[in-house]
Amino acid sequence: MPVMRALIGRGHRVAVLAPPDGAERQFEAAGCRFRPLAMNVKWPSPRDDYTLMRRFGRIFATGRPDMILSCTIRDNIFGTMTAPRKAARTPGCMP
Repeated sequence: MPVMRALIGRGHRVAVLAPPDGAERQFEAAGCRFRPLAMNVKWPSPRDDYTLMRRFGRIFATGRPDMILSCTIRDNIFGTMTAPRKAARTPGCMP
């Protein structure tokens, strides 16, 4: 959350993509836009992974991010594969 608040404080728009889990209000209270991301977090399959990658691609195409910070292995892999070339790909989660 500190990284997001710092970016917002510098005038950047921050969107959070994640499965809804109850933390949405915290992100929105911090000034982030929460976008629910449907994904199979328990038993992913190659088909689920392909669907997730396509979702990232559509979201990135419309949102056109300058930077992507991802926090899980699947986000790191599929987010990096579908990120726009201009986006700074920054895998790894900040506590």
